[in-house]
Amino acid sequence: MPVPILCARLLAIAVLSIAALAASVAEAGAKPGKPYSLVVESPQWAGVTDAAYTVTLTNDTTTQELGSADVTIPAQLTIVGEPSISGGAVSRSGNLLMLRNLAMQPGGSVTVTLGLRMTCAAGSYAWSVDAKQSNDFNGLPGNTLGPVSGTLSTTVQGICELRFVGQPAGAQKDELIRAAPFDQGSTELVSVEALDGSPAPQRLTWFTGPIAIAPAPGSFSASAPPTVVDGLFSYSGLKLGDAGTYVLRATRAGFDTGVSSAFQIVDVAQPCNGSKCDATLAGSLTSTTINGALGPGDEGHVLLSLSVGTEPECAGYDPPSDDWYEFLVTAARDKTITVSYSRNAMRRINGGASALQICFATPEPFTAKTGPAGPFDYDGDAGNGDEGFVGLLADCGDVPAGEPCILDRAPAGGGRAVVTFFVPARIGDPRHW
Repeated sequence: MPVPILCARLLAIAVLSIAALAASVAEAGAKPGKPYSLVVESPQWAGVTDAAYTVTLTNDTTTQELGSADVTIPAQLTIVGEPSISGGAVSRSGNLLMLRNLAMQPGGSVTVTLGLRMTCAAGSYAWSVDAKQSNDFNGLPGNTLGPVSGTLSTTVQGICELRFVGQPAGAQKDELIRAAPFDQGSTELVSVEALDGSPAPQRLTWFTGPIAIAPAPGSFSASAPPTVVDGLFSYSGLKLGDAGTYVLRATRAGFDTGVSSAFQIVDVAQPCNGSKCDATLAGSLTSTTINGALGPGDEGHVLLSLSVGTEPECAGYDPPSDDWYEFLVTAARDKTITVSYSRNAMRRINGGASALQICFATPEPFTAKTGPAGPFDYDGDAGNGDEGFVGLLADCGDVPAGEPCILDRAPAGGGRAVVTFFVPARIGDPRHW
């Protein structure tokens, strides 16, 4: 070893795949002529979570035999499997390795091999060792080599992390959330993996949790325990009871939090096919029905949510209901939307059906009744680049073909009324009020 032996010393070089480990040397005031050394080594970033350590004890004296030693492994390291030794005998009690019957002559050495698992909690953790001339670790005080009064501190660096593998996808409220959108029967589950803290993170195949998973904002209306296989947590029972946009957070002490991509929970999700693409959602005084024009066999979903997102506001228009709707046809289809107003809604507006307007908001630009649509803080976070457009829809005869527009306003009997309007395929994620 390049470090001169001035006394008994304890030297370790230890790196595990859970976290980078740095080693320090502890020098101690030992009796001259009775030095020994202990070297602890493991493969650097071996790509496994249970690394194979070697603990080599060397008799650096010139005349005395080294017969036995006790090596105390930091409590934060977990011994995986039973140790083996190249000569003599080894046993353990907890994290204490007891090396016996070594009969090690000056200059000789013995190596213990064992598996160790690192903690995910960063910090410095102390080793210690005592060695004796006797083979059974007995004898008078003069029989002791050393002693080592200092300790080796193994410093755990980095941190383990949780990461989403199967990202949560959109779902209807109170239905199962999967990694496939709007398909609660899918076998593609939301999943989280536990990773070590190495530069090229490896899955902690031994880790069984628990971890906590929760949505932000909100809370699960139902859940089931995950299935855990080789450090991968798969969730088959996640549900949310309120429409909105969410992320999931996976947490555990000592781990970096895992955050999923954003996903949408809607009030109504109906599949489209070549012959049908429609859905209806009722509010307190109104209801909205979306009909997607038939496409060339393309599939998708009609998604409808009530009072979700940022409420559109059109200056000068006081609608008969406080409900607003967000809708989307995930296939690229033209859409016809019918808004039905109840009798109570119509009592709140003067002028009957002819006075009804549609306050329309979308991320895409469009021509409004008064010209270009105005700016709209679409996601409630002004200035982040996600602004959209808002305005009253014009009648279809007053705007170029292909623009969103009102097709018809009409009484519906019993004091009710309906408004029908058109939205082209290019317009995504619109809201109306």
